[in-house]
Amino acid sequence: MQLEELELREIRIPLKHRFETSSQVTTCRRVILVRVFDESGAAGHGECVAAEDPFYSHECTDTAWLIICGFVAPLLAEAGVTQAVDTNSALGPIRGNSMAKGAVEAAIWDLEARLAGRPLWRHIGGVRPEIDCGVSNGIQRGAETLLDRIPDISCWGGDGWACKLSTRDRSIRRPIWR
Repeated sequence: MQLEELELREIRIPLKHRFETSSQVTTCRRVILVRVFDESGAAGHGECVAAEDPFYSHECTDTAWLIICGFVAPLLAEAGVTQAVDTNSALGPIRGNSMAKGAVEAAIWDLEARLAGRPLWRHIGGVRPEIDCGVSNGIQRGAETLLDRIPDISCWGGDGWACKLSTRDRSIRRPIWR
């Protein structure tokens, strides 16, 4: 596998429900999609999970874009990475910025799995095609809103979900733990 091109796209995804944490409120996600191509034109895909602003983590969408363009891409080109397992060491000189580096590394692993004709989960040593996951609901505006959201979250499946309680609305605690 010889990497030939790295492509970034930013998409905006309006959220069905606002998502609030202790540091921010999000109504629209800005997401960086990464696509890497080899010499045959085959492509692998990755996604950067950084938030829109640096209030939860030092990384954000804009810094990830900058790091990928200014540092990740040149280091990969210089290193001549030919297998996904070498990506992490090629990007070793970059401190932190794990979301930016991880987005590109995920795309490279995906490309390698596609070239090998295997699903990614099997290519990286997984034993099941599906994994258990949970849902984070964010901080809700009040007890009514939180209770209204529970059926929506429950139908998504998974092992559990996180319920954020705002210290501004103590009434949320009563209906849930009665």
